[in-house]
Amino acid sequence: MQPVSWVPFFDAIAVAEESRESDKHSLIVLDSLAPIISAWELAVRWAQQREAGNPLESELLSGQRRAFFSNVFERAANLKKGGSLTMLAVVETDALAAIKIDSIAHSDHDLKHEVEKPFTLDDFVGRKVSELERLQKLADRGVALTPKTLAAIGIRPPECVGSDESNLTLRHSVEMRELQSISDGQVVFDAAMAAAGAFPAVVPGATFSRYGLGSTENTHNVESMKRDVRPAALQAVAAHLRGDLALEGDKQFLPPSEVSGEAAAADAAQSARMDAVRAALLQQRRANLQAEEMVALLLAACSGAFDVLPPAKAKMLLRGGQQAPFLQYLYSNVSHVLKKLREEERISIVTARELDIAVRLFVELQKAGPNS
Repeated sequence: MQPVSWVPFFDAIAVAEESRESDKHSLIVLDSLAPIISAWELAVRWAQQREAGNPLESELLSGQRRAFFSNVFERAANLKKGGSLTMLAVVETDALAAIKIDSIAHSDHDLKHEVEKPFTLDDFVGRKVSELERLQKLADRGVALTPKTLAAIGIRPPECVGSDESNLTLRHSVEMRELQSISDGQVVFDAAMAAAGAFPAVVPGATFSRYGLGSTENTHNVESMKRDVRPAALQAVAAHLRGDLALEGDKQFLPPSEVSGEAAAADAAQSARMDAVRAALLQQRRANLQAEEMVALLLAACSGAFDVLPPAKAKMLLRGGQQAPFLQYLYSNVSHVLKKLREEERISIVTARELDIAVRLFVELQKAGPNS
């Protein structure tokens, strides 16, 4: 890594900031951590030289490193009076390095005959509720909570092995986690999913967004400000979707011979429904779905109404973004429902019922059609 590699990066930031201050919008795409890490390591070397070559305290370095990264990425902003600056870091990483998963998930050697000591649910006390629910469901199905299992589903184990700070891969992972902890969120893509044609190839268990999160502030002499910028209806629909999609990969750890017929049928139905959801998530380029369109598609896909159709047909009816057959049906027959979804702060019972009726009528028409 050349020390000068960070210079063009900071030059680009300066130009973007000038554009932001001039009421314009800028986007910086960073395809490597090298410029930032190079600048940080250069600063550390200078500091050590001032200390006569003595190494700096690790706690001091950790705090200063975070402050340095924050100083870089907090330049990204959307000004109330001015333009905006967005920073997007696109970095190749190992299996779910975003959440401190070791390379065990994508290890090249055969692990089938290795014995791994499983964790218990008590080892995960204090974790997020969503993680505990997924772990409980795995335990209920008799799946051992080994490091390999956890790595594959994107949950950080209680103890991570191989934490040698001198290892370049781990150092990259440490820097990655530091940057992610101060970012507005992350989208983790899986190359294996993309190769298999499973789009969008997003890893639900590792992907998240902090943007817009927060409660409504209401202090004296200060006008109340709504901090959550996401449409309430879309937020309600997506609340459980991430967990359902993440659970799709969990069932692979139980051998088919140990799955009862009833459980296998339930798994197949759940998989078909999640395939329909993924189809609904696909959009056309430069024709982004509006919030009410996405709400309608996701509610329809999750409703179970499409379960009576062949899986391939269900996906076809929900795929295509604004040109999806189901969405076109809504615009042609019940456009007022989409209007209500757009205007209502929260989906009313009346609107939900009208949408449900429209969904089920559409499915019945498809069943009766010549191509059913």
